[in-house]
Amino acid sequence: HRGGGYVEETNHFFLGGLVNVEEVVVPDHCPNGASKVHVYQTFGDGFVSGITLGIYTPRTVEIWCAAESHAQVSNPADAVMGAKETLQ
Repeated sequence: HRGGGYVEETNHFFLGGLVNVEEVVVPDHCPNGASKVHVYQTFGDGFVSGITLGIYTPRTVEIWCAAESHAQVSNPADAVMGAKETLQ
């Protein structure tokens, strides 16, 4: 995605959110960095988590890509989203 884009994907967790299968790496989606990253559980994510009794607990990740040539995320460690809930 080029600058100013938007990405939404599912992040897969197990055991009530304690075990993350794969991290969402922001630079893979936004070469210019992210202006905002939001991780949350949708109704559908919660429904799936409920019917699996919390064994599988997906979360939705939204990434808004920065339009400029420099990243707006101040801490490079924040560019890797694992179990972090919200980065704004």
